[in-house]
Amino acid sequence: VDARAGLRAGDAELAALLRSAEVPVIVVANKIDGAADVHLAAEFHKLGLGDPEPVSAAHGHGTGDLLDRIAELVAGRERAPDDDDAIGLAIIGRPNVGKSSLLNAFLGTDRVIVSEEAGTTRDAIDAAAEIEGRQVTLIDTAGLRRRWKVAGTVAYYAQLRSERAAARADVAIVVCDASEGLTSEDLRVAELAMRSGCATLVALNKWDIGETDLEDARARLEQRTRLRPPIVVCSAKTGRGVPELLRQAVALADRRAERIPTPELNRFLADVVATTPPPARRGGRRLRLYYIAQIETSPPRFAVQVNDRRLIAREWAFHLENRLRDAYGLDGVPLIIDFVPRKRRQGITRRRAHAR
Repeated sequence: VDARAGLRAGDAELAALLRSAEVPVIVVANKIDGAADVHLAAEFHKLGLGDPEPVSAAHGHGTGDLLDRIAELVAGRERAPDDDDAIGLAIIGRPNVGKSSLLNAFLGTDRVIVSEEAGTTRDAIDAAAEIEGRQVTLIDTAGLRRRWKVAGTVAYYAQLRSERAAARADVAIVVCDASEGLTSEDLRVAELAMRSGCATLVALNKWDIGETDLEDARARLEQRTRLRPPIVVCSAKTGRGVPELLRQAVALADRRAERIPTPELNRFLADVVATTPPPARRGGRRLRLYYIAQIETSPPRFAVQVNDRRLIAREWAFHLENRLRDAYGLDGVPLIIDFVPRKRRQGITRRRAHAR
């Protein structure tokens, strides 16, 4: 509010709306440029929104106290119960591939600005939606470029916010332009999503104006990313493939959160070892795998008990990971596999006792 102009009718109308808001509200009395003007803020107690914060945007007076109050309110505010189970879907990709158009297609309304000019979106924008009874938070993000290309510009900070949006999402929908094919920049974005720990799904958008060789795109994805993300063709403009893209994204989030029973995992491990035994290394010694269990979800993490970690061949470890994906439909889901050496302390103790 304008402290020098005093309380206006518009201020009172806005306060009447905000008094029923579900979020904290702070009255900021601006244009208090000196100590002699502080008393001007008192009039705004009439709004019924708590103590006004006297500040001067022109001179910076009071802005530190205002920030402290904002931080305190944010830290103390609990998340709404409905948000706890909401699935986070981040829409990421390079500039001008149709991310905002796709968000609008998901929502069925023009929620965000769409322009042919690249870089229209500057910040991550959250939008709540319900898909077949499931609560979903859709996150539109700014286009991702190489950091050195945007260093020192506003786009650099927009890029940071996009990367953080991917890190807090359950699934990243990597949007690509079907009329241009799968580019090296698209593959870099998919790799970034993989490192953030969220599941990944590739959306070939603009399918109405161009088509991409899907087999070639899958081959390039498998060569560049370990996740083997699924590919869905769609058109935000015509709506083709949009419902299927959402369904697959929600299903991918569910698979990322699933826990596989330990007995089932150990049957799977025995089958893998019997079919393709680990190669012998270090003087003919061979890796032995005794036990596997899933220890975390979102993303899935597995612990495999082995005789000696030094005997693990990288290619065979990738083979085990790919077999896990094939067996449990985990394409596009990041997997963490820890090879844990078997503890031999108990056996050593027994041998010592026998020697005595």
